[in-house]
Amino acid sequence: MGKLFDRLINGKPDKKDFTPADLPKNRLDLFVDVVKMRFTGLITVNLLYVVFLLPLIIFSLFSYFAIVQEVSLNNGIDAQLLKSAFNTYLLMFIPLYAIAGPAKAGVHYVIRNWSWGEQASPVRDFFKEFKRSWKKGLMVNLLVGVLIYAIWFWFHNFVENQTSGLRYVFITGISLIAFLYFLMSIYIYPIMVTYDLPLTKILKNSAIFGLMLVPRNILVLLCMAAVIIVMALIYQISSVIILVMGFSLFFLAKTIYCGSVFDRFRKNLTDDDVAQRRGMAPQQPKSAQRVKNGKSAKSGKGVK
Repeated sequence: MGKLFDRLINGKPDKKDFTPADLPKNRLDLFVDVVKMRFTGLITVNLLYVVFLLPLIIFSLFSYFAIVQEVSLNNGIDAQLLKSAFNTYLLMFIPLYAIAGPAKAGVHYVIRNWSWGEQASPVRDFFKEFKRSWKKGLMVNLLVGVLIYAIWFWFHNFVENQTSGLRYVFITGISLIAFLYFLMSIYIYPIMVTYDLPLTKILKNSAIFGLMLVPRNILVLLCMAAVIIVMALIYQISSVIILVMGFSLFFLAKTIYCGSVFDRFRKNLTDDDVAQRRGMAPQQPKSAQRVKNGKSAKSGKGVK
């Protein structure tokens, strides 16, 4: 019994002390480390976010089952009725999605702190950022909802009903706007919770990062699309995963990716001396890496 209490108080005597070198070496290790260390916390912030998404989820389910019922009763549905229902849904989507904006900022803030290896309460810090960024989060989601409706409106009125060459002009314009939004969406909330910037500069910097790193961002978007497709194929299981932990895992992956971008371009975002690779082991100089691999930094010969 004495040995047990001694181990509880003093730990294992032969176990080495934790050092910065024991931190995750790369972004993938960081993702796995956060999931392991903050598993229940990720579930908590995910459920908090879902609470604010509930109005949109309930309305979406109501709209879906209304369409299904219409199809089953009449063995089909009129195209105009379907378009009208979709138009109504998108109009309602705008305020219902805007409500979740501050909660989205809260989730990103908590997850950002965890990815930095810092302490954060999944409830207290969630609502701390919720209160601090509620205007920005509300406006961002409101703008996203308006943009989605505008794209639908333009497509429905200027593409479907247009027979001249202007049709292709509208298609190109709508596609470019949607593409720019998807590029920007990667960075908006990570910038919001990391840097004290007005909304205009948040959107401006998100657009700059989106356009400056197009190949990398396209790869990220393709990975996101692949995950969404897989989730859609197994929706019976994935719906539960998403409601329990899916959003927080998605935001965590995005936050860690954005962290690598912010490390690279931190001087473009702030004049403060911001530390790099937060939550990760310090990056070794290339010479030290060569020595570690058995190569001399100067002569290139093996080191004994």
